[in-house]
Amino acid sequence: MPNHLEELVKEYYEYQLGNFVRTNVKFGKLKTGGYQGEADILALDMEKKILTHIECSIASLNDEELSKMAKKKFSLKDEEYMNLIKLPEGTKISRKFIINNTDKRRQDLMPDGVEHQTTREFLREIYNHIDSDLMRNAIPENYPILRGIQMIKWILKETDKKVEH
Repeated sequence: MPNHLEELVKEYYEYQLGNFVRTNVKFGKLKTGGYQGEADILALDMEKKILTHIECSIASLNDEELSKMAKKKFSLKDEEYMNLIKLPEGTKISRKFIINNTDKRRQDLMPDGVEHQTTREFLREIYNHIDSDLMRNAIPENYPILRGIQMIKWILKETDKKVEH
């Protein structure tokens, strides 16, 4: 079952960006049972022919642990993605690691080809894309986290002040 960050990423890529999304995709079946790993999210943009593999972490990791985790999570080669979900020929692979434990990008700790994005940056991206007009452009109820963010944006716009405790 996805954690709250994985669910938010799924909702955003599916609703806001129009991608076909699969979560918790297992890969590398082992002869002894089990799997080599699991992709948190695979988001396919059919129009642009781009598959984005997104890993999400809410763990608090030091630099060494973060680097090790990133290498393990993004161990698949491009051709392995093609076989994993039968992608159309010519599909490009994009990789993104959204991690909660830092407010600064740690691109230096990522394997080649993996973009690091902080959770704060990701939330800003979502917030900036969401339409605050709740009455005319309400996000459907099957996207509860995005809908909650839209409601907060609507309230802040309507009151023109910060939420008080």
